[in-house]
Amino acid sequence: MGRRIRGLVSLAAFFAAGSSAAAAADDPNRGCADRNPQLAILACSALIESGTESPANLSREYNNRGGAYGATGDFEHAIQDFEQAIKLDRENFGAFINRGNTYQAERQYDRALEDYNEAIRIKPGESRAFGARAGIYELLGQHDRAFEDYDHAIMLDGANTGALVNRGQLYLGQRDFDHAIADFDEAIKIEPDFSSAFDSRGVAYARMSQYDRALEDYNQAVKLDPHSPVALFHRAVNYERLGDLNRAILDFSRTLELVPDDADLLVARGNAFQASRDYPHAISDYDDAITLDAKNSRAFYNRGMAKRASGDDMGAEADFAKAQILDPSLAK
Repeated sequence: MGRRIRGLVSLAAFFAAGSSAAAAADDPNRGCADRNPQLAILACSALIESGTESPANLSREYNNRGGAYGATGDFEHAIQDFEQAIKLDRENFGAFINRGNTYQAERQYDRALEDYNEAIRIKPGESRAFGARAGIYELLGQHDRAFEDYDHAIMLDGANTGALVNRGQLYLGQRDFDHAIADFDEAIKIEPDFSSAFDSRGVAYARMSQYDRALEDYNQAVKLDPHSPVALFHRAVNYERLGDLNRAILDFSRTLELVPDDADLLVARGNAFQASRDYPHAISDYDDAITLDAKNSRAFYNRGMAKRASGDDMGAEADFAKAQILDPSLAK
């Protein structure tokens, strides 16, 4: 677990403001810009297939439909539509950004970088494009370039809270806590309901072993976004560090409701059960983790610990042996 929050423009970010489903159904032009991706796909398709649209309108409609496909996880059709949008209009800034975001989601970072470069060529004063490119540089491990782009994005738009939080996270990765917290503070000042900013600041305080302050921020992050698996997971870990195992288990369980097939998350809850000496539930979580990921050495090792604590020495030795095969460093 540990999903990074990125200030990239969403795949559907260049839709117009959302409209009601009923109104959009009556007007394909509005429907093509609706926030409901299924409705947008239908409305955009009707316009594209009508044969009456100008090249400029078609470019916009392909871009919108591509964003809708991307929002549903259909990246193949999304990229096809962005390519059509770009063929019709080489200056379609949104299509380059959206295709770049889709390539990033598919971990095709070089292609994403090319698209963000094109977006910056088209609109060199657009903060979001520099923030998007910074994220790619960060993923490529080119941190100096990432800092340059985040700095430039924030210079162009001091209210770009996504860039502020992402730059803060980059500072955090370098253990520069002062600069990280300063960025999170600024993002919260600009956007007081930005859950990710509170969550990120909580991580900074936790890494400084200020767990009470971290808990305050995690509580606010969860209050603002009760369905954030990242904030719930971080708060669970923080409760565990504070020795409040019951609340830790509750938050791990809430996170698992949102992300049910995460083996590492099951191991984390299993560890909390084991710390509270609830070995049957711990072993059950490790069993489920191994079912999802048969190469998860920590699940085998920790299950072995729980079995040994339960008096099952033979089962424990078998799990330790399997864990050591998967990760020889565990022999220590």
